[in-house]
Amino acid sequence: MGRHTVSLLLDEGADVWLLNRGKTRNPFPEQRVKVLKCDRMNEQKKFRRLLEYGGEEELEASASTRVEWDAVIDFVCFRRKGIEDILLVSGCIKHYVFVSSDSVFMACERSKIEGYQSKSGLKEEHAIPINNKQSKREAKERNYYQYEYGGGKLDCELCLQENSGKFDRYTILRLPDVIGPFDNLGSFLNLQKAILGNHVIGTRAIPDVSPEAHQISLCYAPDVAKPTIPELIKMVAEELKVECKQDPGLETELVSVDFGPICNEKAKQLLQWEPTEVVRQTVEWYKDEENMRYTAHLADSRCDAQISWCNQQQQQQQQRVKYYAIA
Repeated sequence: MGRHTVSLLLDEGADVWLLNRGKTRNPFPEQRVKVLKCDRMNEQKKFRRLLEYGGEEELEASASTRVEWDAVIDFVCFRRKGIEDILLVSGCIKHYVFVSSDSVFMACERSKIEGYQSKSGLKEEHAIPINNKQSKREAKERNYYQYEYGGGKLDCELCLQENSGKFDRYTILRLPDVIGPFDNLGSFLNLQKAILGNHVIGTRAIPDVSPEAHQISLCYAPDVAKPTIPELIKMVAEELKVECKQDPGLETELVSVDFGPICNEKAKQLLQWEPTEVVRQTVEWYKDEENMRYTAHLADSRCDAQISWCNQQQQQQQQRVKYYAIA
């Protein structure tokens, strides 16, 4: 997402600055994109200074030395503290764009989500935080990582809404799983490889719900905006010109959430957004071995980070239980 956004902004003639940890090579010409290196989670003071002054130099705090950003697009904010850091320098940001996730629904009251679910998809007001221990426990058992990740994103949204007056404008984009070139999830790549390997593909997302009736949401494509999993697999197989075996009894690995589609009507109405077709382009992109290695490396790194994070969270939870027992 970030790479495509930068490319689009450069095409529009924008002056673009990137802020990241510097872990991966900058794919853009240095003369067109300035890179600010910072680990925002562990260098919060430095992060705020970079946003205020556009550099690391110890500048005298005055209105004349501050930077005014036309827009800040935030792809990597996962906790309320990240929003609070942004709020401390909100005076230099005209338009703040927070990239959220449909995973917020994995941290919401399940019974209400199922009641709201329909062919048109879930809407933003349907994200109701869990307020009882039983539902919270069930959500964690369903998918611990998605509960924590989605819950963090939802808390960020709430913090931003509570302080909306501090920005001239702000936008929250609650996006589903993304497919297309430079993907870092790897699910589409794995699907393509499994089809070419003549493997049986699992299509079940929810127990006791037919995959043929369960729609999903994916970013960027009108032809896959709200497909069922079997439909998407069939489209990919057709582009590859091979037969594909599906098994509705096997759990799918294609999507990260286990509810139905989200509604995109508000984006169409307010942003004049129209999705573009990318199934064919994505299939073609992954036919290049170098592109396959690119996504596989990012997906493996992300998976290792998720496992490490989940283990750390569970250890902390166990430690808290010990403290409670001693108390």
